[in-house]
Amino acid sequence: AAHHQAGEAERAFRSALTIQPACQYSWQGLGATLIEQGKYAEAVAACRSALEADPGMAAAHSTLGLALMKLGRTNDAIAHYAEALRLQPDLADAHYNLANAQAGQGQLPAAREHFEASLRSDPGSADAHNNLGYLLSREGQWDRAESEFRSALALRPDLWQAHYGLAAALVRLGQVPEAIAHYRATLVAQPE
Repeated sequence: AAHHQAGEAERAFRSALTIQPACQYSWQGLGATLIEQGKYAEAVAACRSALEADPGMAAAHSTLGLALMKLGRTNDAIAHYAEALRLQPDLADAHYNLANAQAGQGQLPAAREHFEASLRSDPGSADAHNNLGYLLSREGQWDRAESEFRSALALRPDLWQAHYGLAAALVRLGQVPEAIAHYRATLVAQPE
């Protein structure tokens, strides 16, 4: 269903661009929709068109960064996330995606700062709470990790990754019976 909706959104953005070909918002939206469909090279081209129309569009830099990440071009992606944040310092998705890129490169303190900045702008992001929880777990901050996993689950009770992370944190904190319940919730969602 989501792929069908992304296809419909792609057609709508392409129609809008036939009417107004220099609309940076349509180009950026098209780029985001193409990413959802796994069309990363096309998404890069769409985001570049958005930036030709408006080089100062933070959202286009952030979306371009995500497309570049999907293509394995991490350093290029990081540069676009940084530019997005220079233009709009409170852009939650740029902080979130930059944090993921930095965590992947082992830059844990910098990644933590960007996850936290993302959550200041968008406290309702279950994924940001979850990823921050995993980062805190890697740093051995089990109490804080537990809190982040619980926040993620309060927002999305079906987020199996948060159940799994919370279970691991609870084991480290000596709360084994509750950990078992969260491991079971993980297995219900991911039986394999």
